[in-house]
Amino acid sequence: MNETSTYIYTAFGLLLGIIATIWTLRSLKSLKHRKRSCQAKLAEEKAQGLLKRKGYEIIESQKRMPLVFFVDGQKKETVIIADHLVKKGGRIYVAEVKDRDLKGKLLDPGIRRQLLEYNAAFKPDGVLLVDMKNGRVHLVGFGREKMAISRQQLFIIAALLSIIVLLALKIL
Repeated sequence: MNETSTYIYTAFGLLLGIIATIWTLRSLKSLKHRKRSCQAKLAEEKAQGLLKRKGYEIIESQKRMPLVFFVDGQKKETVIIADHLVKKGGRIYVAEVKDRDLKGKLLDPGIRRQLLEYNAAFKPDGVLLVDMKNGRVHLVGFGREKMAISRQQLFIIAALLSIIVLLALKIL
C-alpha cells in the first residue's frame, strides 16, 4: 500500500466517522425529544384528574386556536395549542400543564410569554398554570378581571342614578 492510498483510506474513515457521529447525535436528540413528549402527554392526562378534583370541567384537550398577526403590514398566521380548555363557575380558562418544578419560576420569561400568548389567542377569563410536580393549580390573570368588575360596577351605578333622576323628575 502506498502513501496516497493510506491518505485516501484515512480520509474515508474520518468521513465515515463524522457521518456516524452526526447520525448518532441526531438519533439521540430525537429519542430525547420523543421521551420528553411522552412525559408531557402523561402529565397532561394526569392534570385532568387534578383539575377535576379542583372543581374544573374539562371542555377540550389540545384545543387549537388560529392566531393572526401582522409583521410590517404582512399577515402572518399560526396555531396556538392549549393543553386544556376548562370551565368553572361559568368562566372559561386555558390550562397549561408543566411537569417540572415551578417553585420560584412561575413568572420565568418563557412561561410568562406562553401564558400571555394563550391569553391573546383564546381571550379566556383566566389562564391556569398546572404545576404537576407540586400538585397545584395557579390562576394567572392579566388585569382584565379588575376592569370587567369595574365596568360592571359602573353600569350598575349609572343605572341606579338614571332611576333616581327619573324618579326625581316625576316628583318635581
